[in-house]
Amino acid sequence: MIIWRNNIVNATLDLDKLISEVSVDEYYEKNIDIYTTYNHYDAPDMQLAEFYATVVQRFMMELGIYHRCKYQFNMWTQVYSGNNISRQRCHDHYASDVFLSWVHFLKPANQDCFCFVDSENNESFPIQGKNDFIVFPSWALHKVISFNSNQSRVIVAGNITLDELYRGSTNVLWPYSILKSDKPQ
Repeated sequence: MIIWRNNIVNATLDLDKLISEVSVDEYYEKNIDIYTTYNHYDAPDMQLAEFYATVVQRFMMELGIYHRCKYQFNMWTQVYSGNNISRQRCHDHYASDVFLSWVHFLKPANQDCFCFVDSENNESFPIQGKNDFIVFPSWALHKVISFNSNQSRVIVAGNITLDELYRGSTNVLWPYSILKSDKPQ
């Protein structure tokens, strides 16, 4: 399911500061017991946007997509406690214009928590060490299982949204209606 992987270190990141800025009531989701900046566009993790713009550009180039499209990305931080409650139910990030999703494991738990889920509900856990960065199709079902630890788990995640896609090496625009079509052209 993973189409790009690397170990990416942000040498300027003060992780403890980020955790304390995100671990406030404003970002707390009680029903899943996590702190998340998802859909908070003025959140403190926006200071990381320039760093992640360079990472996104890198993997888009290495995947051969960078010069064939116009894209945007969004990102959010999540802090999970190790109380055996924090989790994310099975979900995807698919939308007609959301192309790729990614996770940067800044501070992984003492066990693998992120997994992909196939159509028979089998779980597949990718390697998720400190600073591992994975990219996968936005339609891939995934979830985060709870864990037991006195340490928190911290990730930054995001999605790549396509604005335009060009066919092959030509600069012929692939009409957006084709991207949204449910029938082969």
